[in-house]
Amino acid sequence: MSLSIVSKHPIGKRPPKAPVPVNQDDAHALGRWWDGLATDAEKDRVLLLLDRLHAFSSWLACGCTGESVNPPLLAVTRRTGADGIGLSLRRLMDRAAHSADCRFAFEQRERHGVRHEASEGVGEASRPDFLFQPATGLGASNESESTRNSADEHTNRSHPLARRMFWLLNEAGVNTWPRPYDGSDRDALLRLAKEVELAHGLFLRDVLYCHPLAWRQGWMGAGFRKCMTHGLKPQVWWLCEIEHASQKTGVVRLAGAKEDTVIAGKLSVFGGDDSAVRYPMLMCAVVGKLPDDSVQVLQAYAHPIQALDWWLPVDSNLERDAVDDLLEVIRKLARERVELQMLKPLFAWNETGARPDFVVTRRAEPSDSLVVETMGSDDLEYRERKARTVERLRKYPLFEDERARDPAGARAKLRNAVDHWAHGGR
Repeated sequence: MSLSIVSKHPIGKRPPKAPVPVNQDDAHALGRWWDGLATDAEKDRVLLLLDRLHAFSSWLACGCTGESVNPPLLAVTRRTGADGIGLSLRRLMDRAAHSADCRFAFEQRERHGVRHEASEGVGEASRPDFLFQPATGLGASNESESTRNSADEHTNRSHPLARRMFWLLNEAGVNTWPRPYDGSDRDALLRLAKEVELAHGLFLRDVLYCHPLAWRQGWMGAGFRKCMTHGLKPQVWWLCEIEHASQKTGVVRLAGAKEDTVIAGKLSVFGGDDSAVRYPMLMCAVVGKLPDDSVQVLQAYAHPIQALDWWLPVDSNLERDAVDDLLEVIRKLARERVELQMLKPLFAWNETGARPDFVVTRRAEPSDSLVVETMGSDDLEYRERKARTVERLRKYPLFEDERARDPAGARAKLRNAVDHWAHGGR
């Protein structure tokens, strides 16, 4: 498969300059990088290639289809990640599709070696693909290529919809306290979505709905029409609070609703139906308009949140309690003119690659951090994962919040630990 550098150009027109083939070594490094297998030297080679594309306003044309007039294209995009590369690639979904056997037909894989487990690194906060498949040649499939599940993505954070939901919450700052915006979390996400361009003239705000009434009152028609004008399947993204969910029966109860809503496709709930941590939850769903004009929820993922008015993802009721205690001590210290901030990382945190439960920092000096690990189960495997996380974070002051083993004393111990650290202790 060959790759070429082409100048940016409008749909239906040829590029102003002849394509320049990418040399074999660069193409090989790029392929390994896309597959999550690149060495440090190959990453450096890829970074130089992306820098050239970015500097000269160019795209990569893929030769997988053999089509030279309208080849599949890849564009440079900015991202933040633990490997330090500030540029990445995304597929141009409003151009020709890659062949089915092309590596670029699928999303870029996570960094090799990153594990998707609770309290360990869960990948980088790079922008996921929010575009859907083109509207032609889809057969009978109702699922978006970019949201299709792999075998192990049914009830955990590596679910494709979970990654998209967490990215939005992370970019908007929902996972911090004090929150960096006025108004509701819903408004913050919609403001963010106005800045996320998916294709020429198509923004995430055009296809994102963040209210239960979007379903109950049929607000999604404009998004369906917008997709169709860009040659995409009539599908939209939907985030909303829910008060009940059942994977077994495939239904959810929207916040404030009296009746259940049927999920026509697959519903995945964090931890499954028997998980102890439950409601409220935030649901991320793909909603589609079918050829018979019916509207269905094609796929959905639900994750527990702190409260209906705070879309902070939590993995346990113990974490909910820890958040309440952290906010209480942060407010108390604010009255003493000690300004702190709390972060709940949703992706791998800084150079450690770990995802601690909470990070408390001084607002005037964000590099000064206290890590808080809420210890839940006594299960051996769980404790081993926690031990690996703690080892990766050993350079930071760290407090192990043992509220599962000491429910009576945990609250005071956590508050005292934060207070002691804030006043100069270690």
